[in-house]
Formats: sequence, structure tokens, C-alpha cells
Amino acid sequence: MAKFRNIINLIIKFKNIANKIIRKFCISCWKITEKFGFYLVPKHFYFPIPDTKNLESYEYDRIFSLEGLSIDDESMKGIIEKN
Repeated sequence: MAKFRNIINLIIKFKNIANKIIRKFCISCWKITEKFGFYLVPKHFYFPIPDTKNLESYEYDRIFSLEGLSIDDESMKGIIEKN
């Protein structure tokens, strides 16, 4: 039984090391392929693809108008107070 646990522990350690190596490789690939204008991303419906060139020049302090939004502070306070 002890040998079995040792084998399981080795597999878990190997998996953790492999995941770290794969993660570093993917980050390197991302940086290289981004320079050429394409991205290597996981095949997943919800995976967002940012354009990092636009993120660097984005005005994060910009204040947006809330035109068209109806904000009812009193009803929000009432909901919070109920809970």
C-alpha cells in the first residue's frame, strides 16, 4: 500500500511540474504570436481575446455618463436593509 501511495504522490508532483512548464510555454507562445497578429487560445466558448495594444493606451480614469440608466437609490437601500 505504501508503494502505491508513493507512486500516486510522484504522479501528482509530475502533473504539477508539467502544468507549470506548460503554463510558461503558453505565456511565451502568447507573446510571440501576438507580435504577428494572431493568438493561440484554448478552445472554449467563454475565452475572451483582448487586444493588449489597445489596453496600454486605454484611459482607465475616464468617467462614463450613465445616460439611459435609471438608478433608484432608495429601492436599492431597501433591498439591502431587508437582507
